[in-house]
Amino acid sequence: MIKNRSDLLLGILWLMMAAMAFPDRNPPIGMPFHEYVWLIWLIGAAILCYRAFRVRSPVRKDPLTMIPEGRWYAISTALFILVFLTAPLWHEFHERGQPLWNGFLAIFLVSLVVGSFAGIRHLQKNRIQIGEARFDSSEGNDP
Repeated sequence: MIKNRSDLLLGILWLMMAAMAFPDRNPPIGMPFHEYVWLIWLIGAAILCYRAFRVRSPVRKDPLTMIPEGRWYAISTALFILVFLTAPLWHEFHERGQPLWNGFLAIFLVSLVVGSFAGIRHLQKNRIQIGEARFDSSEGNDP
């Protein structure tokens, strides 16, 4: 039984792309890709078709309880943001001969890394306090 039609349609589309990118193809039909790109399309099609037919568990987890405890998770998150976000941003926006702009950019990027570390630590320590707001809606508290 199909659980997700969009994943099935995308899987079929990716399967067609794998067939078009296969290296033993007719030259007018084939696409000019690397000889192993068809394998990437085929693996993607298999994953999408699997997702279309899988049975999902009805249990929903609280996203805040899924954050692991400990300082190492926060440190690894901050290092991930440092390597994959701030380093490319520094490389892109750094300008020679502009010390004011470079100083502002450095302060911004350092605060981004420190803020991500502090944010993860705050979520780890205050899970109970973070959530939806609840207000007293009884009739007795009207002024």
